[in-house]
Parts: sequence; C-alpha cells; structure tokens
Amino acid sequence: MHRAPVNRNAANVGGMVNGREGWRWPKKDGTPTREFLFVDDCVEALALAAEHYDGREPVNLGSGKEISIRDLAHLIAAEVGFQGEIFWDTTKPDGQPRRALNTSRAAELFGFRARTDFSEGLKRTIEWYRSTRGVRPHEAAGVL
Repeated sequence: MHRAPVNRNAANVGGMVNGREGWRWPKKDGTPTREFLFVDDCVEALALAAEHYDGREPVNLGSGKEISIRDLAHLIAAEVGFQGEIFWDTTKPDGQPRRALNTSRAAELFGFRARTDFSEGLKRTIEWYRSTRGVRPHEAAGVL
C-alpha cells in the first residue's frame, strides 16, 4: 500500500500560508504528476469496502485524476494568497515521474468513485490547516 505524503503536503500548504517572501518547494522542477484522494472520499471508500468487499485481491482507492506538482504548487499559492516566489530545489530529485492508480476495481467491486472535486478538496484542506494551526486568513502569506 502506498502511503500518501500527508505531512509533506501539509508542510507545503503551511509554508505558503505562513510564508512572506518565498517558498522552497522540495522537488527539482515539479513536472511529475500525482493523484490525491480527499480524506472524506477515502473514508467512504473504506466503509463501502468493509460492507461489500470480501476478496483477497488488493483494490486501489484514488480519485483517478492527476496533477503536476508544479500546478499543485501554483494552485495552493493562489488559494492562500501567496504572493512570493516559488523556488524549485534543483538539488532534490523529482522522484517517480507519474503516480496514478487504476481505480476501476473499486467502482466494479463496491461502487466507489471519488466525489470531491480536486479544487474543493484543496480549499477544504487549506481551511482545515488554518483552523488547526491557528492562522487567520488575513494573516496568510503576509496579506493584510
């Protein structure tokens, strides 16, 4: 099972929410793509699987949609009002070029399809981050 890099993504959101001038993204250039699954959709998938699936074969849970790390960084920046520069750490590897799942078995075996639109999930994640870290929206990214 691939463990989603939740802490790393929260750190990236936090870096931009709390950043003032620039944020160093810990990847070479941001061209690889990744797939994200919103936590509420994951919970729904696990409940459906527990209720309707008794097989031995693994089943992928995912959104079925990919986004480049570069596009993700710019979406986060826009959402939090980050006006600084995003620096790409060219000393770091980008890692696997593509991470996407075939989620057709989840749909076939227990009727799961992710329902949360990526943009909505990102907004809700940022709201969660701000509420749990005590950062007020007008303080984000130095916006007064």
